[in-house]
Amino acid sequence: MAIPLRLLVGIVAWAGALWASLQIANLHTSWDHAICGVWGCGPSLSALVSCHLAWLVVLTPLALVGRTVVPARWQRPIGVTTFVLAVALVLGVVAREAVDWLPTVDATARQYFAQRCLFVIATWIDFPVVELGLLSLLWWRVSDEPARATVAYASQSAEGQESEWHPPFERQNSYDHDQS
Repeated sequence: MAIPLRLLVGIVAWAGALWASLQIANLHTSWDHAICGVWGCGPSLSALVSCHLAWLVVLTPLALVGRTVVPARWQRPIGVTTFVLAVALVLGVVAREAVDWLPTVDATARQYFAQRCLFVIATWIDFPVVELGLLSLLWWRVSDEPARATVAYASQSAEGQESEWHPPFERQNSYDHDQS
């Protein structure tokens, strides 16, 4: 009975977070058009934040479920591959802007090429490049932790120093034991 209840609470919380993130688009503030400049003028900042948060809310449960379903030996390669894909997409945007936008603007606007690339990446909400990069980087980095802990535990057990496993940062340094 506890698992279905927990699942129901999780789904309701997820739906509430998605609804709340989408409601941010309805906020009207004085900084709504703060990202306008020589590089272009995009949607209101509240709508942009709303879309990016909604993508994070949608993708985070998939990433968490994937961590429990995907075998541990595949988690790091998947995280690295997905991160490389996100970086390749960002580099593709930079290359496209160098070919399409840069030749069409005057010399004074060319100094804003980096801002134009960031603008295009930030306003590209059809595909979650930023969120994909963040979640894959997190997946990649977190997938290293169990491997490091297992190696540390195995090496300490072989030396006979400790007989039980402690999470990283909770272990005492070896010099702490020598000084007492």
